Amino acid sequence: PDDREQMMNRPKNKQAQKGVSTPFNMRWNKGTPEFPVWRYIEGNSFPEFLHPGRPKDIVITARDVTEEKQKEKEEMELALRFQKMFDSTLLAMSFYDKDGNFIDMNQKMRELCNLENKVAEQMFRSTNLFEMSRLKNEYDRKQSDNFYVCQHLVIPEAGIDKYIEFRICPTASDDGTLLYYVITASDITNERNMYMELKKQDKELKKTSSLDRKSGSAGMPRPI
Repeated sequence: PDDREQMMNRPKNKQAQKGVSTPFNMRWNKGTPEFPVWRYIEGNSFPEFLHPGRPKDIVITARDVTEEKQKEKEEMELALRFQKMFDSTLLAMSFYDKDGNFIDMNQKMRELCNLENKVAEQMFRSTNLFEMSRLKNEYDRKQSDNFYVCQHLVIPEAGIDKYIEFRICPTASDDGTLLYYVITASDITNERNMYMELKKQDKELKKTSSLDRKSGSAGMPRPI
């Protein structure tokens, strides 16, 4: 009933009166009012004229697109759930297609890579995944396992100087067809600085201990 008025008024349409093909979308109840079975139909109608302004026939082509509509609905629901997860996760995430071209990123990734800076954003979006310095000639695109890499990311013009750990996760369909790559990243600059400081202190401690041993040895009498 919601589509009836639209369909009934189609012969009065100005395009139809001029003999122009016009598209239509409608729902059709293949069941009963009590137990409806809705099908989605789309197509075109085209009037044939004997004389100007006097249509002889109206030719309609139509096809059932119910399965396509259902798939679109499921994909939309999945996309909404995915988008919610994508934006709310604590991880910095970005997505690339199977050829390594950039698709999308979440806010955490934007913050991590300082993409408020236009130079950094342009570099990030235009660089193919497999052309990145630590991946070029290193990453085997035939592998299906996760790949980890740590990179000293330095882009002076964008104000970036960080140590970042990346994980590349190839994502495939049920039949094994590669769909895209999920990239997760974390800033490990503070952890690295802490490690380097501990390493420095350990080195100084060993140096001091060595000097103490030498000093103690110098004061001891030599054996006869």
